[in-house]
Amino acid sequence: MQVLDDGFTYEGAPYRSLTAIAKAVTGYRTISGPAFFRLPKPKPQAPKDEAAAE
Repeated sequence: MQVLDDGFTYEGAPYRSLTAIAKAVTGYRTISGPAFFRLPKPKPQAPKDEAAAE
């Protein structure tokens, strides 16, 4: 797999998302690409303290 600016390539074919690749590989219509590739969930960011910025 190769990551591009506008998507991915997998086995020489272009895909717009990880989910599109996961669907092509598994044949499942409803599958999560990030879950299929076992990517960690993003950590929530702490809210910015607007008072500290002033």
